[in-house]
Amino acid sequence: MSARIDCNRGRGTWKSAGPSQLEFAPLALTRAFCLSGSLQDQIAKQWQNMRSYTLKDGHLFLALMADGGIYKYEPLSSLGSTEGIVNGIAAYRERMTLPSTAVFEATLEDVSKADIPAEVIG
Repeated sequence: MSARIDCNRGRGTWKSAGPSQLEFAPLALTRAFCLSGSLQDQIAKQWQNMRSYTLKDGHLFLALMADGGIYKYEPLSSLGSTEGIVNGIAAYRERMTLPSTAVFEATLEDVSKADIPAEVIG
């Protein structure tokens, strides 16, 4: 399975011993710096304690063992169409204010082909 937890992405495995039961193996996560207020560290720490799930009105609810809480997830499609859209966060770590003339420019590149330069596609 793959997951996106705030600004990080991860991969892992899961198993189900019966209806609505769920158990996750450790999750291999990227370690991007998330903005303050992120729940990424909390969710990653509790990931292996999730034991059951419910699907209701297109949302996924993952419950922690021993009544430890419930996380509610919504599909990306409920946030609007994602066709042709790339979402992301640009973080500036320097401890000085950017000048008012600063410009952020990003490109989307196809790096899927080995041994040839990346093609800018957006």
